[in-house]
Amino acid sequence: MNLPTTTARVLLFCALFSLFNCNNKTSKDPSEPNYIPRNWYFVDSYNGVKVYRDNISREPLDGYFIVGDEMTKWEEFHIKEGLLYGKYVFYHQNGKKFMHSNYSKGKLHGEERTYFPNGKLKKVSNYTNGILNGKVTCYFENGKVLSESEMKDDKPVTSLTYNDSGDIESKMFIKDGRNITQSLKNGKVFKEQITSNYDNFEGVKFYNDDSSMKIYLQMVDEGKDTYLVELNEEGKEIKRINFATDPREISKYKEYISSL
Repeated sequence: MNLPTTTARVLLFCALFSLFNCNNKTSKDPSEPNYIPRNWYFVDSYNGVKVYRDNISREPLDGYFIVGDEMTKWEEFHIKEGLLYGKYVFYHQNGKKFMHSNYSKGKLHGEERTYFPNGKLKKVSNYTNGILNGKVTCYFENGKVLSESEMKDDKPVTSLTYNDSGDIESKMFIKDGRNITQSLKNGKVFKEQITSNYDNFEGVKFYNDDSSMKIYLQMVDEGKDTYLVELNEEGKEIKRINFATDPREISKYKEYISSL
């Protein structure tokens, strides 16, 4: 039996090395996509940031990846040391974009857009290091605005919601540290929900057609008892009714209770 010569062994090693490189999913050219099948990678989390890893080696990914092939795409993203950066695109089953996001060091950063299956714009959001900040706009499928919100640190500061005719249906804003959500019909406020995190206050004002206040109510739990509390315009209590012991009096407010 003749053993391979040193030259033959070197050539065999080079051939195997070249074959391994051809099958390696990570491209040397960062602009050249690596086509990979679904479930080729897995995602874990480190300090709240998603880390993309190879299923077999468990090593963080690096490169430009397309989940699918040249005919069908499911996802498209750039990875650097396991973290998303630059554009991330997710596709509907019909091949049109479902979501187009931007990332920096694994966190959403910049504009994110989502789309209806027909390709029309559905939502535009803005992020700063993973946190919603700035304007968020949602659309009906016909292109008209459904809602507009101003966000700060993931929380809404103001918001407007429209019907498909373009009329305002609700407004949300902050006043005196409390969140105010107004429901409108024909341009007039008919209900105003008031909530607060710092004192756990929740109440609802109902209005007449002439915009005067009809009634101001809240639900209060105290131990095992639940009360319906009626307030004046300044928020001072004027009546308290126990649900368990005075159901007849409670029944007088039945048209409002479902909205509390």
